[in-house]
Amino acid sequence: MQEEKEITSLPRHITDAGLRELKYPIGENMSLNIRKIRRMSKIFTDTLPSYLTDKKQLIQFWVRGSSGVLIGSIIASALLYKGFNVRVLVIRKPGESSHMSFPNYETGAFNIIVDDFIESGKTLEAILERMKKCNIRVNALGVTGYLGMNSLDKILNRDLKFTIANETFNISNSIYNG
Repeated sequence: MQEEKEITSLPRHITDAGLRELKYPIGENMSLNIRKIRRMSKIFTDTLPSYLTDKKQLIQFWVRGSSGVLIGSIIASALLYKGFNVRVLVIRKPGESSHMSFPNYETGAFNIIVDDFIESGKTLEAILERMKKCNIRVNALGVTGYLGMNSLDKILNRDLKFTIANETFNISNSIYNG
């Protein structure tokens, strides 16, 4: 028998049916995916001002894998165009190498995890673990597709300001109509 968890903190959840299933691989199907990723960008552009101290507060998108880098970069680019201060931080998968082994993060930023979909929660877990090592708190979660119920326990009680996903995530207290 599973132990019941008491839910003490439920973030504002923004649902949008337009954020359904991206086509894979993300890059090879960019012409089919770009509209959904731009829609996510618009939701962030409309939502973030309510949570930032000002438009110049640093926003750090935490991503993993090539899909995360593509999606995070497109969203960051749209926010930069609107005058936001944004950077994309990449958490490498095991075995991947880069010029930097660890992203150059800043404390005091508004931290958002961005992913294409979250089913098992492995990407979310890896990013949260890395953030914990840095004593960085996640402020929001953006998923361009499905946010599975398996991941629910990983995001509850984290004092998130908001989450964004499609309508398949049932626990919702807000719907985006932008």
